[in-house]
Amino acid sequence: MPQKSSSAVTVTTPVTPITPKSMMFSSDEEYRTASEGGRRDSIGDWGSPISPSPPVVPHSAIARTKDRLKSSHNRLHKRSQSSPPSSRRSTIDSVQSEEQLLLHINPVQEEVCIDKELQLRLQAAEKELSMLREETHEREARMSELLATLERTEQELTRKRELEENREKLMLQLDESRNNAQEVIDRVTVELDKSRDTVKELEDRLARGIEENESLYKKIREYGICSPASSLCSLNTRSGKMKRMDSFSDLTSLNEVDPSMLDKDMLTDEYQELRARFEKAVSELKAMKRELKESHKICDDLEISYASLKNETE
Repeated sequence: MPQKSSSAVTVTTPVTPITPKSMMFSSDEEYRTASEGGRRDSIGDWGSPISPSPPVVPHSAIARTKDRLKSSHNRLHKRSQSSPPSSRRSTIDSVQSEEQLLLHINPVQEEVCIDKELQLRLQAAEKELSMLREETHEREARMSELLATLERTEQELTRKRELEENREKLMLQLDESRNNAQEVIDRVTVELDKSRDTVKELEDRLARGIEENESLYKKIREYGICSPASSLCSLNTRSGKMKRMDSFSDLTSLNEVDPSMLDKDMLTDEYQELRARFEKAVSELKAMKRELKESHKICDDLEISYASLKNETE
């Protein structure tokens, strides 16, 4: 008989009965479980980087349940060996009822442990999510700062390129202006040299004309003293070669020629000849003075232009 009772105990395996939650939980517990279940379902909506793992039952609860089942089996085995059949039946019934009670209580404890574990995981996920959000804000701020710095750098580079291009353009314009100024200076220098040569030539011509006039005047005086008739002839022969007179006062200094020794026709001819020579000399002198004055004016203008261009170039 003890053998049969032990085999009966070993054959009976604890099966979790299908009991509705309304029999195990109160309305408050149902509300708490539903709310926590909703929170558990919303974990994925937070975008947590930690993927939810399957619920893990704490080892302590499993160990306690196994110990209770083992102790109940031992007590049942001992009672079945030492007690009569009726007492063994009652013992078996009591043990089975205790096992059923433990099996009813065990899912509740497991559910509570799972809820606590999920709450801890949810808190950790929320904490990590807040840390990730803070890090995201910091990275966005750094990215905005880097973009602003990059934009400022690009603007500075663009401005430097524009300044470099403007500087190159100004350098080209400056070189072109220098070349043009040098050409103008060279041209003005050549014109100034030509004007100086012209002035020098005119001065030489004026000096030669004065010398010729002096020599001719001396010859006229000599011829007038020697023979008045010959003086008229010499004047007639040399009138074509005479080009310049010294001054207006020299034309009237003919006191040494005696007009009384000349007849009327000779006096008339001499007068006409002297008048023609006088008018010609006066016109030539005026022309030479005008040319000399114009040459001096041109020379002064060229010197002023040369000085101004030289100052601008420097």
